[in-house]
Amino acid sequence: MKRNYTSIALVIVMMAQSHYTYTRYKWGIAETAGAVATAVLAGVGLAKLADWCFSETNQQLLERGKGEYDYAMRYKDIMYFFEELYGATNISSDNYHYFKPSFSEPIIYSIATRLFEKGISQSRYAQEVDAACYTLKALSEKLHTRIKEKKDRYLDKVERQELDAMKKFVHKLDTFLNRFTVFADYLQEHKEYLSLYEYEVYLYKHYDAEIRIAKTGVYAENVAYDLRKEILWRYSDNRYPFNVFIKNMTDDIARLRSHINMVSNKYSERLHFAKLLQDLLAWIRQVATNDPQYAQELQRMEQERIEQIRLQALQEQTRIERNKLREMERYNDLVAENNAIARQQLYHDMYADQQKDVAFAVSVTVNQ
Repeated sequence: MKRNYTSIALVIVMMAQSHYTYTRYKWGIAETAGAVATAVLAGVGLAKLADWCFSETNQQLLERGKGEYDYAMRYKDIMYFFEELYGATNISSDNYHYFKPSFSEPIIYSIATRLFEKGISQSRYAQEVDAACYTLKALSEKLHTRIKEKKDRYLDKVERQELDAMKKFVHKLDTFLNRFTVFADYLQEHKEYLSLYEYEVYLYKHYDAEIRIAKTGVYAENVAYDLRKEILWRYSDNRYPFNVFIKNMTDDIARLRSHINMVSNKYSERLHFAKLLQDLLAWIRQVATNDPQYAQELQRMEQERIEQIRLQALQEQTRIERNKLREMERYNDLVAENNAIARQQLYHDMYADQQKDVAFAVSVTVNQ
């Protein structure tokens, strides 16, 4: 049985190395180095030893597999709903790999709607299912490898029990994977549809009030008036509510268009409703753009921009003048310093001349 004791393994390596260093000159490596030490020192068994040290034991692998399996079961409700829609609930797991779900946009729509009703992100759900399926496949492969390693080997009672437990679990895991893989692949095949559906739901929720106003308005002036009230209320804490609203909606329309372009033309119904939403949002944005308040905001923003440019120019001019003043002050300081040095030199020269005159006068008096 494996033992995941890293410290023990490191001690073995260190002992093998020290034993080899001491005995290679005294007795010869073939006589004294044990099988483990010889393998390590020759570089033959180092990889296997490292795998023995740091890999999971069979029991640990089994426990982790059961945990991942239980975690993946959280996706079974939608998977069973998917099978029910395709009439695949009666297909045995052994024959499930023959099941190839045909294209049906109403079924994809039903799955996306069921996720929405449960408050689950459609795009994130598809990613999580795919990741869970990948993990379970890797576990199944590893379990099969461990089981194969024990084939035709003598096993004690504990090892036989462990092997039976792995065989039982991997059969259960593979049975589930037969169905889960088809479901995961299906979601990946239609992930662009699910992403578009999810973004449409977000836009309908985010612009719920504006869309209701647009759909219920009988006269254009009433729509414009109600929309203005909604925008002013939604962005009441912003100085330019119309500008913010139009900018945000422009970005959202662009993202919706990007989602639409990523979806295949075979999803005709989804594309039809997505483009209707795109046109509706574009119409709402146009109504907001035509509102006189938006024009006033643009005018004020332009005036502020011009004023900002003027202030920046004044600040730059002030900076230039300040720099000129500093340069002038530095120049005046330099001139004053030079004048002080000149005065000191002049005083020194005058004092020297006076000393010479005094010395001359003394010498003349002495000579007389």
